[in-house]
Amino acid sequence: MLARHTSSNVVLERYPELGYNYKMTDMNAAIGVVQMAKVEQFVAERRRLAARYRTLLSGEDRVELPYEPMGYTHVYQSYTVRLLTAHTQLEIMNEMAARGVATRRIVACHLEKHHRELYPTLSLPHSEEATARTLLLPMFVGMRDEEQDEVVTALVAALDSGLARRATA
Repeated sequence: MLARHTSSNVVLERYPELGYNYKMTDMNAAIGVVQMAKVEQFVAERRRLAARYRTLLSGEDRVELPYEPMGYTHVYQSYTVRLLTAHTQLEIMNEMAARGVATRRIVACHLEKHHRELYPTLSLPHSEEATARTLLLPMFVGMRDEEQDEVVTALVAALDSGLARRATA
């Protein structure tokens, strides 16, 4: 790009690889500037919610909770738990959804169709295990304690259940 702006000749762009235009609109930029002024407040609230999840789930041995390595500060963009149960991730997600709690999962990009076609034999066992055995619990700035209690209640109930609503792929 610098060559195009500093040359006295016409420089034609080339795009040898698939790419995307991630330019944000002026409106999104203005919102982002305001949000950046609040980032410390947002992180503090996420850390409070994470500490509360840790307290609420501290006696639950069927999930492994996230941790902060020494010398690092987690911002908890997501609250991820590892399932330590015979129930599958999809079974737990379905059971929680039936109880009114939406969850998400980590996605190992190399397992998605586009990447699988490019790299059909690529194996990343740790990523694949994380994709299959982790669950992202709801967490957002503005989440009320009562909502967080409902999430934990639904998770424990799903872990306890016989999972009558068997997961379908």
